[in-house]
Amino acid sequence: MADSDPLQFSGIDGVQCEEFIKIVRQRALAAGKQRDNDWIIDFVTPCFIGDALRFHATLDEEVRNNWWLLQCALLQKYPAPEERVVNYRSFAPPNPTIPSPASAPRQGLIRVHIKGTQSIYYVSRARINESWVGCHIPTTSTTEALRVELVQSGVDLSKLKIMGHTDQFNWLGITWKLSKPTFGPTSEHHSYVVGVQENDLSSSAPHTRGPIRALIWNIGPSPDYTLTPTWKDDTGRSWKLDVAVDKGRRAVLLPANIKGFHAKWQNHWDTAALSFEPIRLVTIERAAYIHPD
Repeated sequence: MADSDPLQFSGIDGVQCEEFIKIVRQRALAAGKQRDNDWIIDFVTPCFIGDALRFHATLDEEVRNNWWLLQCALLQKYPAPEERVVNYRSFAPPNPTIPSPASAPRQGLIRVHIKGTQSIYYVSRARINESWVGCHIPTTSTTEALRVELVQSGVDLSKLKIMGHTDQFNWLGITWKLSKPTFGPTSEHHSYVVGVQENDLSSSAPHTRGPIRALIWNIGPSPDYTLTPTWKDDTGRSWKLDVAVDKGRRAVLLPANIKGFHAKWQNHWDTAALSFEPIRLVTIERAAYIHPD
């Protein structure tokens, strides 16, 4: 996150809270204001949104106006996770073989690379509530990225289980906008990256009319672990889907064919690619702190 980017804290969890406090400290230090309580309070107050804004507004004035007390209140409200996520892409096995159920990384983030640029995003835990309501949005923050677990469900395709899901949509999958999508070089049809209920019963995007599926992910060999969404039609034929991200970075779509999709929407979408970025979980033993009398 660049210093010019607006900083926001929505109160997702303790990891986001820690990241927020870290960035505030870094920006205060860069401005030479690390010991200026009033400057820091003026800086952080507009950053609160959503549930975090409601929590901040209910705090005593003394806490709201004291950066040290405010940090303590935030860390108490949003405690540390039971497990820490540590990126271990650099530790990926060097053998370029197709991962087997035993050797494939089990848990990770979904990385979104905008082709032709150096821009790296991740599929976020958050879903859009505007035009593409219920669809997962891209984010540049690993703390806000969706964490998934690879579940080998077929010979060539896998499912991605959403870790820590808070609703009935426990799988990451897709749903098509139209009831009967077409494929091939002229197809303009597209699907949305959404949360999918068990047995493909429903998705987090209620406005769509098309088929829903979670068993669509093909993971490539290390070290890149390219993630290729693949749709099998009623005849059993497999179609590799492309990836597109809108220029406003508000949604991730999977077109049936990127050329046909761009022919209709070229000015609004960038071509992208997905990969599975492994993580490992480190269990944290919580320490008990007793305030002295």
